Amino acid sequence: MASVRFTPLYVLYKLFSWNQVKLKRECYLSDEKPAGGGKGAGGKRSPSPADYDAQRKEIDGLYDQIESSRFDLPMLKITEHTLMVPLVGAVDSVKSQKIMEDVLDSIKPMQLKVVVLDVAGIKVVDSAVAAHLIKVAKATRLMGCKTIISGISSIISQNIVNLGVDVRDLETTSTLQDAINIAYKENGLKLVKVDD
Repeated sequence: MASVRFTPLYVLYKLFSWNQVKLKRECYLSDEKPAGGGKGAGGKRSPSPADYDAQRKEIDGLYDQIESSRFDLPMLKITEHTLMVPLVGAVDSVKSQKIMEDVLDSIKPMQLKVVVLDVAGIKVVDSAVAAHLIKVAKATRLMGCKTIISGISSIISQNIVNLGVDVRDLETTSTLQDAINIAYKENGLKLVKVDD
């Protein structure tokens, strides 16, 4: 059985279509005042401007979700087999899903051995996003690629621990420099200081 993928645009279309039908059902079919104290046919009230405002806000929220899923993820290939992905700003579940898709789609074509996810620029990480980052690490491992999560702050580490996830197999560092050193070692490379 083929799986169906519901894109944000499809969900927005379906929601908008459903709400239009729902609102049309509640509207008066004529300009006459209904008998029954201001209620339409069947005893239903007509939609008020507040109903339309609530629907418009809901649709605007869906548009925002669609726009956030279209952001370009910066992916920097720092060695032949190492990809560095800096995450900046707010990351919600839509963006974290996009991160997973982009990283997994890059592993085979780029022949990656190591992916470094730098989370130092993330403002807030809730438990759902922390769980998604761990899923990214596990999914890349299934594809034969190691993921190093760098820039782990105290808040992020607390969220991961509160999830109760086994982090023994998860490679993390507090700084990007440490992550790059590990990535170089995984590729048989070494960072050396060049004297002037």
